[in-house]
Amino acid sequence: MIVGKKRNTLTRRFVFWFPRVVFLLFILFPFYWTLATAVKPESVVLRLPLDYAPWPPIFDSFINVWNNLGFERFFYSSVQLAGGVLLVVTSTAILAGYAMARFRFRGMYAVLILFLVTQMFPAILFLVPLVFITKFLGIFNTIWAAIWPQAAHTTPFCTVMMIGFYRGVPRELEEAAMIDGCNRFTALFRVILPAVLPGVVATAIFAFIDAWNAFLVPFVLINDDNHWPLTVGLNRLLSEYEILWSGICAGSVLALIPAFIFFAYIQKYLIRGLAGAVKG
Repeated sequence: MIVGKKRNTLTRRFVFWFPRVVFLLFILFPFYWTLATAVKPESVVLRLPLDYAPWPPIFDSFINVWNNLGFERFFYSSVQLAGGVLLVVTSTAILAGYAMARFRFRGMYAVLILFLVTQMFPAILFLVPLVFITKFLGIFNTIWAAIWPQAAHTTPFCTVMMIGFYRGVPRELEEAAMIDGCNRFTALFRVILPAVLPGVVATAIFAFIDAWNAFLVPFVLINDDNHWPLTVGLNRLLSEYEILWSGICAGSVLALIPAFIFFAYIQKYLIRGLAGAVKG
């Protein structure tokens, strides 16, 4: 009888954990393969049989990408792009999210649905109009040509996130502040924002990561390699006659590190914000 219970317990554990382990390996394998390719010599990347565990690791591709590709310049442009999008999106989402969380107006839920629907459309649909608009504004081929469209694409989702955080704060807090003499804006910045600071951080970092990974918009709207972000700069390793896979993987690993660190830090805040948005 005891043996049967142990067998049933082991079976349940196997059924519970085995699919999860397989799924986790399926998710992590591309990251491992990128890192493994980055530490291989370029001459053996596609040699059969494939080497799944290269040893000893060779870091020549990292050195070549950093020194010869212009990685520092591309890194600086990515920081400009992601930082600009972060400032625009965060400041807009803070105000728009507060207005939609605290006030009721006709068509509010339709606006919320519209915000989420905008995430369904691929950026390629808007590229031709964006080219004409940025040329008309005189910002084509500058970093601003990528900042504004990217910010416009990210703002609706971040606004929905902030709505969830605001709805988790009791109205009595700002009402008490307004009784003490604060106006609406003073109550927002002195009382409400400190209470939803994790949400502000999550929104800012989400906007940063989304802009850091952007490729299509800057690829089309920026032709000057002095303003290319990392995602576009790494595309130089793809040529008509040769693809430097090891270099691409090395650059991808270097570009992934900042986004990985930020996302690892704020993932719990992102989940909390989305849960609050759905609950509200």
